[in-house]
Amino acid sequence: MIESNRRNESRTATRSPDVRFGAGGRTVLHNSFGTFEEQISAAPNIDTQGLFIVASARSGTTIFQHCLNSCADIYLLGEANLALNFWREDFREWYNQMHRSLGNHRSKSTVALDVGNGGDDPARFLIAQSQRFRYVGEKIAFGPHGMYFETTHQEAMLQFHIRFFYRSTYFFMFRRPYSVYTSMKKLLPDKAYA
Repeated sequence: MIESNRRNESRTATRSPDVRFGAGGRTVLHNSFGTFEEQISAAPNIDTQGLFIVASARSGTTIFQHCLNSCADIYLLGEANLALNFWREDFREWYNQMHRSLGNHRSKSTVALDVGNGGDDPARFLIAQSQRFRYVGEKIAFGPHGMYFETTHQEAMLQFHIRFFYRSTYFFMFRRPYSVYTSMKKLLPDKAYA
């Protein structure tokens, strides 16, 4: 369970969340949602506007994301990993640089446009987009990610979404496990797969 301390704390783009140990010695993110939680609470119904694609990498999520983003009412980020990057004050710049470095073509899925009003952090960015679009969210593709403060990407995503996007709409996509594995192995041969 993610705990939150509502202290006003300034976050920098390079500062990562505090970590505490929970029951059974498990690591939990602690006091990490402070700024994000304060900002997102300004849009109490944003969780009803959330739309997320969740799947293993190499399962057809990108094409599905592009199809959904072709709708004027939908804005989905491509693998922004909000559950891991909610604390970034340079979120928009970081997101755009990530997609440029991957060589992705510029599209609604790969560019976070300037929304003004200091919307460079994830909460303000999502709030601004929720005022322009009926649904906002991201494509979440699980792959060979490392641990995040002894928490897997999947655990962090689940905790984050239960906390902030419980009433959102989710598309879960599945592909034959062997096909996913062989496709990831071809794309990322040097990664360890458990």
